[in-house]
Amino acid sequence: PSLIAQDTFVRANQSHWGTASDGHAWGGDAATNAAFSIAGNAGVVSNTAGSFSATLGPMASDAEVLFTGSVSSFANTNIGALLRYQDGKDWYRAYLTGSALVVQKRIAGAYTTLGSAQFSAAASTAYTLRFRAVGTTLVARAWASSSAEPSAWMVTVTDASLSSGLCGLRMLDKRGVSVSYTSFIATANPALTGAVVAAPPFPVWPLPVGAVLVYLMYMKVRFRTSRLSSA
Repeated sequence: PSLIAQDTFVRANQSHWGTASDGHAWGGDAATNAAFSIAGNAGVVSNTAGSFSATLGPMASDAEVLFTGSVSSFANTNIGALLRYQDGKDWYRAYLTGSALVVQKRIAGAYTTLGSAQFSAAASTAYTLRFRAVGTTLVARAWASSSAEPSAWMVTVTDASLSSGLCGLRMLDKRGVSVSYTSFIATANPALTGAVVAAPPFPVWPLPVGAVLVYLMYMKVRFRTSRLSSA
C-alpha cells in the first residue's frame, strides 16, 4: 500500500481543520463548517447537531482509511470513516454506534446497511477503525486503541455501486457532544490480506501536562540524589 493522506492533528488551535500534517488541505465540512476546529492537538467536531463529512487527499479506487478517535457520548451519535466519497449523497462508510460496527452505503441519497457486527464502545474512550475497499469487497474492523489490533476482519461485504472517490471521515454529532480525532491515515492499493500500515502507538500526543511535570520533578530529584551520593 502507498500513503496518500495523513494527519496527526498536531498544530495550533484554530477554526476548521485547515492544512493536515502532510500538507493536504481538508475538504468538505472540515473546511467550512463552524463545528470543526483544532483544539489540544486533536481534530474536534462539536457544538452543532448534524451529519458531517471531511475529506483529505486525492481520489482513489482501492483504498483504506485508518483513524483513531473518540466520542464524549454515543447517544444518537457515531464516528466513522469514508471511502469512495463522490459527494454528500454517494459514499461508503464504516462507523461505530456504541453497540456495533456498521458498513453502510449512500447512493443517490438513499442509505443501505451492507453489514454489521456487534461491538461495544464506551464514551470518551479512544478507538481505532480500519476500513478498506478492494474491488467490490469492503472490509472493516475496530478495536480499543489501548489494545492490540485484531487480525480478523469483523465485517466483510461486497458491493459494486462505487468504484472510486475520496477518503475521509464522517460523523453524526449533536449539541453538547464532542467528537475528537487524533490520527488519520489513508493509503491506496491495499491488498485484502498481507501487510498493513500500522496504527499509531497509543497514547497519541499530547501527553497530559501533569504527567510531564511529574516526570521532570522525578528526574530533578534523581539528579540531586546522584550529585549528593558522588560528593
